[in-house]
Amino acid sequence: ETDALAAHARLERYCAGESILRPGMVPTETRFILAGSVMLGIPTDDDGFVQVTALGVHDAVGLTALSRTQTISRAVAMSEVDVVVLPVSVLDDIVRMHPVVAREIVRESENRVRLAHMALEAAGGVLPHGRRVLG
Repeated sequence: ETDALAAHARLERYCAGESILRPGMVPTETRFILAGSVMLGIPTDDDGFVQVTALGVHDAVGLTALSRTQTISRAVAMSEVDVVVLPVSVLDDIVRMHPVVAREIVRESENRVRLAHMALEAAGGVLPHGRRVLG
């Protein structure tokens, strides 16, 4: 399995302030953080930005790739960030062989939605209905 992953994975590096994920995207890959930190947040209608959570080593960016769902979140590098990138086709294979991975991704996605609700509520906003998928 490791050899199969290595054949399809690639490494990327982002500078502080660089966008890793943008709202409206349907990710075709998921990035797993190897080093650095990433701010995950939601742009607001008035061109603001509400931070939802900070992601670090071993966290994933682009969780919606597996469900082929558009994300509403923005992920921005807070420092120099190194990631390993896995195409959704590889994730599909991993999930077929290890269903627990799919459950973990769903659990983390639901956790991020919960964090988004809390962050937006603290900022005086709400997560609009139908806009519930975070990267």
